[in-house]
Amino acid sequence: MRAGIGRACWQRWWPVLVVVMVGVVAMMPTLLYGISQGNDLRHHYRVAFSLYDALRAGDWYPGRFDGPNGGYGDFTLRLYPPLTYYLLAAARALAGDWYDASVWLFVALSVAGGLGAYYYARQLAAREIAMWAGAFYALAPYRLNQIHESFLLAEYAGGAILPFVFACVERVCRNRRWRDVAGLAATYALLILTHLPLTVIGSLSLLIYVVFRLGIKGARRVWLQLACGVALALAASAFFWVTMVTEMTWIKISHINTGSYFDYRQYFLFLKFTVDRFWVYVLASMTALMSLPAFGLLIRARHQEKGEAGSEPQQATKSVVIMLLVSLFMLTPLSQPVWRSVPMLANIQFPWRWLAVSSLAGAVSVSLSMQRWQRVRGHARKLAILAFSGPVLALAFMGLHFMTPGYYNTRAMFNDEISSIPGSPSLPEWKTIWSHNRLRPMSAPLEVEGRSVDVVAWGPQRCAFNLGPGFAAEARVRTLFYPHWVAFAGDRKLETRPDADGALLITLSNETRSVSLEFREPARTRIATLISICALVLIGALWSPAKLERSRAITSQKHGWLVGPMR
Repeated sequence: MRAGIGRACWQRWWPVLVVVMVGVVAMMPTLLYGISQGNDLRHHYRVAFSLYDALRAGDWYPGRFDGPNGGYGDFTLRLYPPLTYYLLAAARALAGDWYDASVWLFVALSVAGGLGAYYYARQLAAREIAMWAGAFYALAPYRLNQIHESFLLAEYAGGAILPFVFACVERVCRNRRWRDVAGLAATYALLILTHLPLTVIGSLSLLIYVVFRLGIKGARRVWLQLACGVALALAASAFFWVTMVTEMTWIKISHINTGSYFDYRQYFLFLKFTVDRFWVYVLASMTALMSLPAFGLLIRARHQEKGEAGSEPQQATKSVVIMLLVSLFMLTPLSQPVWRSVPMLANIQFPWRWLAVSSLAGAVSVSLSMQRWQRVRGHARKLAILAFSGPVLALAFMGLHFMTPGYYNTRAMFNDEISSIPGSPSLPEWKTIWSHNRLRPMSAPLEVEGRSVDVVAWGPQRCAFNLGPGFAAEARVRTLFYPHWVAFAGDRKLETRPDADGALLITLSNETRSVSLEFREPARTRIATLISICALVLIGALWSPAKLERSRAITSQKHGWLVGPMR
């Protein structure tokens, strides 16, 4: 009996172990050479450093950082999804070193992405088939580029969550259970809290997937459950996105001008070829090559399996392939009418972000296509070999490219790089709209011409000063102006405004002797936080029947009760 149990466990878990191993292999460039020197490295670690210091000081969700920009502070965490930085800070607390924390977090994200693709494909096929989806996704060209070259850390983390969202959507479509709605709400909320462009792309892809999966006039119960899952996810993440939506116009990145670096119209494939964008063509070509076996899936399904045309697995398979085709179509100039029709798409900034969906849809559809390619006989075998030569060539090319030492930071180089990050300037596009020039260095937290200053308290969100006698003047505070700053002299509110370079100025009268300065969150922040707490409780309540059912089933088997599963 023990031998039988061991064989059953091995048969169940060996595909998962393979996916885990492939996820580790995908991180070999980092394990061998170090951490990639990407364009966004300093930005991500500047936020992670500041968050880690805030958490150590007991501030669990800081509205403002005090250190960046030479002590003027930074508001990035209010407007940028925070989950990636909390993961980095947690890894730093466990590892005791930023380098080790980063490496093991990257490995965990690689493995999680592969397991997510496996879990998604497992809803549609057997374990042995789903295993290939997890392996292909972990080794997808765009996924490797995200972490090993461009260092798009937040997008890479979001790519590890996206497959779980699709898996939960498929489970809702198939099982129609509220516990799966809870899973959809939890995973979709995590995606929102990780990367907003990928959330927009993923949401549109999910809508396409469900429409072809169910049809516009599909089961009303399923559509209702999916809508409830999305609503719960929005409620659970409201503590972040309510602030982001209402305050994003105060940050420069929200004001994208035509022809600027962030204008999506410049980045379509086949529109304008330049040497600096050659890598986008390479990634798109490798993704298409890797997905080559999937392109014949719809045709073969129509000619060979007409009897299954209305079955759920067949509908799900078609939906995955259509999603792959749509995601590749969105890279081309032909999709410009769609971009103009959907205003939120412009905020994605770069059409090549759709390769994240292409990578997932390609990995899953290629694995599903194996079931049909295995059945071909005769001359069609040559076609199968030709089709699967695409993934082999793509993997070989990407392996040779990323296993060659390039722009990687060894431990010593990485430590030298990040040692200069604390206090460094934020990215220009993430500064406030009132910041126009280079911030003038200040030797003291407060400057008042002609008056002495005694700093009583200085913190990221609360400050206090005592002033000597003198004339009416404006106090310049070493912090960026933000509408939530409120200054008081006793019970009297003082006027505040931005200086020419974006610093905070406080108007003082000749009678002012003490000033208190507070960063006050608006009432909507507290309401959104309360909504998020209630949504998390509701998600847990929806999920609890699954635990009760498993507990009851285990108890029934242990005691031999003839009790069926809970419904």
